[in-house]
Amino acid sequence: MDLLQLGTQLLTNYFKGDVSSDNASNALSGLLGDGQGGLNIMDIVNKMTSNGGLSSIVGSWLGDGENDGIQAGQLQELFGNNALSSFSQSLGQTQERATEGLGNMLPQLIDKSSSGGNLFSNDGGFDNAFDLAKKLF
Repeated sequence: MDLLQLGTQLLTNYFKGDVSSDNASNALSGLLGDGQGGLNIMDIVNKMTSNGGLSSIVGSWLGDGENDGIQAGQLQELFGNNALSSFSQSLGQTQERATEGLGNMLPQLIDKSSSGGNLFSNDGGFDNAFDLAKKLF
């Protein structure tokens, strides 16, 4: 399963039928898209590791232990109001509810896409995120 499919599934599961797969996929592509039909979670990981307050959170997602949560304000800081507004409109949800869904989905997506500090790339290979993980611990 590619990252966009996984993210779409996680998001639609969170909204329990209130969001279609197409809307979830379009919203994720708009927010996290790589411009080639996949998701660029490495960009999010890089942004989070460069932000002292978020680096420990993403470190928990990359690691094999328990995932720390991320708050709405932290997602606002990471993505910005305009991007979250577009994301919520694509989902057909309020910005508050869409941000909650994103906050639930993102840790799972990165966790399921990583093992031992390595992130799976969209083409099934590996991007070495070990250096990023080392900065966190």
